[in-house]
Amino acid sequence: MLRYWREIAAVLVVGCLLLVVSGVLYIAWRQAYTWTHPPRSLVDHTPESRYGLVNWEEITFAASDGLELKGWFISPNPEDADKADGAVVIL
Repeated sequence: MLRYWREIAAVLVVGCLLLVVSGVLYIAWRQAYTWTHPPRSLVDHTPESRYGLVNWEEITFAASDGLELKGWFISPNPEDADKADGAVVIL
């Protein structure tokens, strides 16, 4: 009879350990997800209002999956136009 209770106690201990480990793993996963997926927000400023840039324009184009992407095209400084190679960086 004592062996039966030891087996039950061992199963309960292992079950509790599994619950604790899975809880810790879930908390770690949730924290990592929060760090890598910050909340989205609407932009309420322009390059001109925030940074004083005047050579910019709003642009819109479609991604390969059809999603419409919106942003700003900030042209290079006109004084440096002769050094520009025509490259564009999209962030």
